[in-house]
Amino acid sequence: MSVFFTACKKTEVQKNESISFVTDENSQLGQAVFNPWGVLITSSTSSPSDILGLLQQDISQQDKIALAQDYGVKYIRTSVDKNEWDTDRTGFLRRYDNFTDKGFSMLLTITWADATTSGGVLIPAEFPKNATSPTSPYFRFITAMVDSLTAKGHVPPAVIVVENEETNKTFHRINDTTDNRRYLLMIEAVTSICHPKGIKVSNGGITLRALTYTAWDWLKNVRHREDEAQEFAFNSMPPSSYYTLYKPKPADISYAGLDNINSQIAMVQYYIDNYKNISFDYLNFHWYEPAIARGWLDNLNGGTPWSRGISKNDTSAGALGHVLQYLNAVKEDKKVISNEIGQVTQSDCLTRKLMKKIQSRPYYAFSIASWYDGDGTDAYDAKAMHNSLLALPFFTKRNTGITFEKLISNPDGFPSCSPLQ
Repeated sequence: MSVFFTACKKTEVQKNESISFVTDENSQLGQAVFNPWGVLITSSTSSPSDILGLLQQDISQQDKIALAQDYGVKYIRTSVDKNEWDTDRTGFLRRYDNFTDKGFSMLLTITWADATTSGGVLIPAEFPKNATSPTSPYFRFITAMVDSLTAKGHVPPAVIVVENEETNKTFHRINDTTDNRRYLLMIEAVTSICHPKGIKVSNGGITLRALTYTAWDWLKNVRHREDEAQEFAFNSMPPSSYYTLYKPKPADISYAGLDNINSQIAMVQYYIDNYKNISFDYLNFHWYEPAIARGWLDNLNGGTPWSRGISKNDTSAGALGHVLQYLNAVKEDKKVISNEIGQVTQSDCLTRKLMKKIQSRPYYAFSIASWYDGDGTDAYDAKAMHNSLLALPFFTKRNTGITFEKLISNPDGFPSCSPLQ
């Protein structure tokens, strides 16, 4: 990139990013016993060298339990959709109970419908209508599931997460505020059903890119910190986005589209503004590092992130801190958590740096922090912390997984790392 920032002053957010580890009502005994960590274990390759995620395979639930126990996490993230509930309720409850029987607390994502494919084209799912009506299919689905999970013999989930990524147009039809409003009614319905049963509720998880756009807009147009907003955009967004906002554009960069950026800002702002009127418990977002490289497209950005000087071994400077500063300002009485955190490189140094930031609990966020442990399907998608094998031992931990385990067992520790160059 051709823009350089020379400001070396410590901003408020930079100070908060390095605050000491804190406790809250979930951690009255202090740092020694506090464990915010969870994991979602999905398919991976047999070697971290296969960065495109080809030939992935899953491991058995028994091995997932063993791996999660090795890591030392408190939470397991899992999911259920209406189709699975209708067709294999017994199987889902058996898998769910297998986790709780081992002492894990559950982060349960409930999905109404998955996106479908027609003629090779992915069709996002519609949110249900009339979700708050007790006679609606959605309300009956949630009621039946919550009644089952709170019945004798089951352990209720720690959190029910309403859908996955409510701002993701790949998963959901969210073309206008009518669609957004349907989602708000889903959260209202789930909250009204879960709270009398003592179950906490979160939104589905605001996606990283939509959130960086919105935090930038807040810094620039609400807080009027224009220089800080530009530096944040430079550090957190791919060049195609940055130069859409700040010209002139280098010849080798393409525009991400101002309408695209503005529509994502408007959607997040609509949700955030209306979340204030719903009494659910957690404001949930998804995060990957380096944040600037998440979803990067080489053809729009003049090459790879690494060819443009971005480190595979470090977090994007100030990106997470500014996003948390924004969320802290708009969250009202909700706590900020993440049920999906991960990284897009195999660097255990990056694992360490991201975990230390989360463990510092900036702005009292991250009473829950669940890592995504699976391989995505492109170079800038998620990277697993484990290898999946076809024969015993069926899984092994990558260097990232070893670092993850060490820092959970000893939050003050600094396990060595071997940076991936």
